[in-house]
Amino acid sequence: MKIRKIRSALTNKGFERSEGSNHEIYSMKVDRKIAVSTIVSRGSSHSEISKKLLSKMAKQLHMSNRRFLDYLDCTYSYEEYYNYIKENHFSES
Repeated sequence: MKIRKIRSALTNKGFERSEGSNHEIYSMKVDRKIAVSTIVSRGSSHSEISKKLLSKMAKQLHMSNRRFLDYLDCTYSYEEYYNYIKENHFSES
């Protein structure tokens, strides 16, 4: 899957982007606290994300691989995911 699609989907669905040294960090807040986050490399050689890395991202976001792909393809909504995160009290802080 193209990194461009992942970046776009995450930012369009409530994730805030911040800069790391070699990565972009995408975080979602619930009740003003970071609940979940994932990292995307910004190196020029990384235009595609492997299935293995997609799986790691899904795990970081507390989703199954299928649910994460549904989220990126917009068949799993921001509202559904936000409520899932909120109801399950995920928090990184």
